[in-house]
Amino acid sequence: MNTGIHIKKVWMFYSTDFQLWKVLGGVGAIVLSVLLKVLFPAIGLTVLVLLDVRFGIKKFIKNEKEKGVVLKSEHTYRNVHSEGLRRTVSKITDYVIFIIAFVTLETILTDMGVNVSYENFSLSTLVVLLLCLVEVKSIDENFEELYNISILTSVLDFVFRRKSVGEVISEKYKDEKQ
Repeated sequence: MNTGIHIKKVWMFYSTDFQLWKVLGGVGAIVLSVLLKVLFPAIGLTVLVLLDVRFGIKKFIKNEKEKGVVLKSEHTYRNVHSEGLRRTVSKITDYVIFIIAFVTLETILTDMGVNVSYENFSLSTLVVLLLCLVEVKSIDENFEELYNISILTSVLDFVFRRKSVGEVISEKYKDEKQ
């Protein structure tokens, strides 16, 4: 796996004079060199996680307003607790570990002579794209609870059933009235 970072040279530079910033920089360089293989899908996954956090906070505030806990919109930030953000950080950590594990597995299998790629998609890229699909579904669930319309279902109806956007929206409102 040639990622452009020579780990031996990096290790020699960081081990000559021990400082915390050098250790953190070395660890960060190694993690980035592993993640370079799936850089663009990982950037997309990061954007999707941030969108999920945004819609999750909006859903939380909407639910709190419905309960009557939040009365004034200018004080809503005081009601946001750290437990949801803690879960998000935990999820991001799990995603990074999962991606690193599959990049490592792909590298080992490639070194053993096993072909784990199909045209332009490697195993690790496929894993990142599947994680992106999980985030898209989570965003869709939050969006549907906020605005009573599923973007994912609407797009799939538009693409596969050839329905217009107006038909999808009018069907949704007919279902709500009944």
